[in-house]
Amino acid sequence: MEDDLAVTVNLPQIGYGYNLYTQKTDKVEILSSSNDIYDQCWVRPLPPENFKKKRYTEKIRQLKDKSYFDEELESYRQQEWHRRKYGVWVMINGETVYITGLHYFYLTHWRIDKGYPKYRLPDRQYFYFMDYVLEDPYSAGMVEVEKRRQGKTYRSGVFLFDRITRGKELHGGIQSKTSTDAKKNVFKKAVVQPFRKLPHFFMPEYDKSMGPTPTTELRFFKTYVKGRNVDYDYDPDAELESWIDCESSKPEAYDGTRLDAYVRDECFKGEVDPLDSHETVFPCLIDDEDNIIGKALYTSTVEDMGDMMNESAVELWKQSDFYKRTENGRTESGLYRFFLPAYKCTRIDKYGNPDEEKAREFYERERRSKKSSRSLSNYIRKFPFTWKEAFRIDNESSVYDNLKLQERDDVLKWKDNVFERYSLTWENGVRDTKVIPKKSKDGRFMVAWMPEEYKLNKCRRVGGKILPNKDAMLEYAIGIDPYDHHKPKRGRGSMAAAAVYRKQMPDDDLFSENFVILYVGRPPKAPIFYEDMVKLCHWLGAQMLFESQKQGIRQYFEDRGREHFMVKYDGKEYGIPASTPTLISLMEATEIFIEDRSQVLMFSKMSDDWQMFDPSDTEKFDVAMASGYALLHANRMKRKAGLIKKRSIRLDDYIRKYKTGGKTSRIKYNKAA
Repeated sequence: MEDDLAVTVNLPQIGYGYNLYTQKTDKVEILSSSNDIYDQCWVRPLPPENFKKKRYTEKIRQLKDKSYFDEELESYRQQEWHRRKYGVWVMINGETVYITGLHYFYLTHWRIDKGYPKYRLPDRQYFYFMDYVLEDPYSAGMVEVEKRRQGKTYRSGVFLFDRITRGKELHGGIQSKTSTDAKKNVFKKAVVQPFRKLPHFFMPEYDKSMGPTPTTELRFFKTYVKGRNVDYDYDPDAELESWIDCESSKPEAYDGTRLDAYVRDECFKGEVDPLDSHETVFPCLIDDEDNIIGKALYTSTVEDMGDMMNESAVELWKQSDFYKRTENGRTESGLYRFFLPAYKCTRIDKYGNPDEEKAREFYERERRSKKSSRSLSNYIRKFPFTWKEAFRIDNESSVYDNLKLQERDDVLKWKDNVFERYSLTWENGVRDTKVIPKKSKDGRFMVAWMPEEYKLNKCRRVGGKILPNKDAMLEYAIGIDPYDHHKPKRGRGSMAAAAVYRKQMPDDDLFSENFVILYVGRPPKAPIFYEDMVKLCHWLGAQMLFESQKQGIRQYFEDRGREHFMVKYDGKEYGIPASTPTLISLMEATEIFIEDRSQVLMFSKMSDDWQMFDPSDTEKFDVAMASGYALLHANRMKRKAGLIKKRSIRLDDYIRKYKTGGKTSRIKYNKAA
């Protein structure tokens, strides 16, 4: 575990175990597979010889004498229940290590796809952390991110089953990226199938009316068929009246429902915003006194997070920082985050310990072998050494240098106060007077550098028109990508974006030739956005470049007497046409900026859009287009001074192709409506 994720857990004394539900300690065994230190490793304890046969005989005799029990089987049952509650100590290569009760239950009785789980140090650390989370009254659960094939789904299944079957009238819920995934990949595979293979003494009375393999709900109730009670092995008094079910991926699926245990599998994938989902689920985990009564487990693998989820995933991870608490002692999300580097989870020896040095050397050799920055950045994300690497955006077909962008992202996404949010308002609510910036948590303007006050609001008035400031026109270039008011974009929805680029200024290396202001939002009505852009241009006294096919913003500026704030890129009409030559020029300008100035970029939203940018579907990338227009606007001035660097971009290299009727066709540049 990384240092900034580490927590200190208190283990019981050697020879004692701890029951986190009763908060009591008791003596436990110290298991050893051999007297020879070299041979001391985890060996799964087996039931008594001929266990099934003896159990069958016991059941037959109990039909006549309910008080009868096989002493050997009863001793084994009590032993395993005690170990499930208190855990055990185990000799591993001469070292005495503690295995929690839930970890022991998982290793010994929770059968997964290929037999029983192996003992691994990463799992032992995981279950230590889980016990800490389950016992802490300030924690509502944990969020974990890991590479593939580490057993996260089966661990979530055993967590859910154990918690729900340790008390009466408890409810456990499951959600995943789709309802099908929740049913098949979590409920069926990780809960029902292991449950059906449990020994009888760990299998509570359950409702069999839903068939031998329930598909949506596992009910720990007695079975009733057509009004008559069906006789089974279990005493009706042992009926738990608890249940585990699964729901669709919609955030509101469990809204208003009490949850004593909850699993959100692949929480950073699919179409559901993880923050929206958590904000709906969290109230289900607390009682009417605001005490945390339920525990949640959010899990996700590092691959295929998707650009839509990345921002929310990062925010939920940041809100789950164990060392940042609210005044009530909780993290902002109520969760604690958990991550293990890839090199701590592989090259496992017979003692369950990873050879971290060899594993790290292997991964580093693989990183050095990658021929391009794109393949390298994707490999790093699949096998991350840090949680920052795990949250990098994955796009194998990236147009730009993802490695440079991701290196900068590792700073921006996890650093506070890179920019401040503002709203722009007219002084005293009177239009065309003076624009006042006001700090606002929900402000749509992200300001990394605040211009000097004496330079602001210096627009000129000529007749009934308002003109930009000549000096500001030389300092700032504004690019705008208005949202299409009538047709939302696929996936993450249509947004409006504006980027302010500050041109070359002497004695300012950080905020010179850099983006200093970014606007992202979707006001309920287009005129609200247009007015925001009027205020931005008036405040800075600068001009803006936009896509000429977007007539709404052009008409608004003209109606407001602001046509001089719009750039005539070709010298003829306002704006710049959406065309293949424009797109090529925009990509060239962006590529140059990334190569020369990505190390001082201030906005992770901009980096994210560039990393996912697809020139065949530009409507999805508002920030990338707005920043590109700002760069083209700035380059008009540079071109006159002969300062433009030339790059050669062939758009065909970045346009997806597909076959239709044996012929190859090209997806055309998607012009904005």
